[in-house]
Amino acid sequence: MEALPSSKVLLSFWIQEEEASPYGLLTHSTPTIHKSGSTPGQVLWRSFDHPCDTFLSGMRIGYDTSAANNGLLQLRSWKSESDPSPGDLHHQHGPRRMPELLLFNGTDLTYRTGPWNGQGFNGQPYLKPTNVVFNMNVREGSAYYSFTALNTSVQWRLVLMPDGIAYRWRSNSDNKWEYYWHWPQSTCDSYAFCGPNAFCSTAVCQCLPEFVPTSPREWNQRNFAGGCVRSVSPFSCSSANGFSRLSLVKVPDTLNATLVRGKSLDGCRELCLGNCSCNAYALLGGSDCVVWSGDLLDTVQLTIGIDDLYTRVSHNDPSHTDRQTAIIVSVSVVGGLLLISALLVFCYRRSQRKHLPLALELFGTEHEHAPGPKLTAHLEQSLDLDAIRVATNSFTERNSIISTRSKTIYKGTLPNVGDLAIKRLNTEVGLEELKHEVKILARLDHPNIIRMMGSCMGNNENSPTGLHVFTSFKGFVKDYYICMSIAESFIAI
Repeated sequence: MEALPSSKVLLSFWIQEEEASPYGLLTHSTPTIHKSGSTPGQVLWRSFDHPCDTFLSGMRIGYDTSAANNGLLQLRSWKSESDPSPGDLHHQHGPRRMPELLLFNGTDLTYRTGPWNGQGFNGQPYLKPTNVVFNMNVREGSAYYSFTALNTSVQWRLVLMPDGIAYRWRSNSDNKWEYYWHWPQSTCDSYAFCGPNAFCSTAVCQCLPEFVPTSPREWNQRNFAGGCVRSVSPFSCSSANGFSRLSLVKVPDTLNATLVRGKSLDGCRELCLGNCSCNAYALLGGSDCVVWSGDLLDTVQLTIGIDDLYTRVSHNDPSHTDRQTAIIVSVSVVGGLLLISALLVFCYRRSQRKHLPLALELFGTEHEHAPGPKLTAHLEQSLDLDAIRVATNSFTERNSIISTRSKTIYKGTLPNVGDLAIKRLNTEVGLEELKHEVKILARLDHPNIIRMMGSCMGNNENSPTGLHVFTSFKGFVKDYYICMSIAESFIAI
């Protein structure tokens, strides 16, 4: 083994044989083995052609149907974090679908990225080519995916873990790996979570237009595997059919899809309309028309995205569509103006009512005349922020019982009031939950429930939101561990 002074070759070694001896090179790009005396540049073995669980810049994942074993290059997880033998999970993409990354658990497809749309994977629009460039090299009978780091001083890697999560890491200035991103990220990423002819949006399943749940009973129990079926069966195919648009989607599984290049959106629509077996179409990359036959599986509506899906419906009534659009726009404009006016009035009133008890602000005086249980919390105490500061010694750390990033629980004491526990909201996150909590606690009065004394909203340099809820611990057991348990349950509310 010999170290060479070349800037490109880091290490070289020879394997002693009677005839031409193979030799290896360890370079910045990839370790290789060459045959001595052979054609210059002839490579016998390259490490990047045999990936394990890690995907680096310059590596490839894909297939070539003209090569042995389809030229399949795939990531495969370890069996466990302590066992590096091949596991059941593997990342790949094959010739039966449009180019996209697929995650299998054995032979079961569990996740898919959506097809390549010329800029990235259709189902992962949040991956922007800012730090790395994503590449998909597609030829007749082959497709390989890779990425290239734009800044060579920052290393990137994707690791497929035994739990089925793929983590992307990058090196920092201290030459340590730091977490950057992972996939899958949500319930909607699970393959066909909502079943056929349905779509998933923020973990909620909905049937496509003119479809209904196959089993309403199972659907209401959140068992979506059966998906949806046509509301009218048999469906009448005719030139009067139309299409309903679903915006910003990861398009359905392309296993039963056909790709026709060089089409406009209108041309793609006409192609689908003229084929009774076509149930949906989409235009990817500006000119790639994809049409689907049969059931539509694994459709996901994204919060951001660039691709739309058009599903076949029984009729097309442009005037009806335009009328609906006009109504929606009108209602939205009027509603927006009313909302802005209400917010301005609310902000003005809030500015005039510093330290107003939050429960009274939420309920007003209407609770006195409303049917049902009345406010039973001791809101008549009207404790303001100055009184809370006195009770907690100005929110000193020694008065803190338990604290998280968003909330802190303090203990305090006031004359003629007794022991108090004060919850302070440290960030804007949780504001609505706190208001909801005040509404509930203000109506509860039970010896086994911690009683709320009051609430306050005001300016406080120690609390960005200035939101506080006062709760009486008077009469509770003074045991430390019981108090800690109460405080932990109080902060979890």
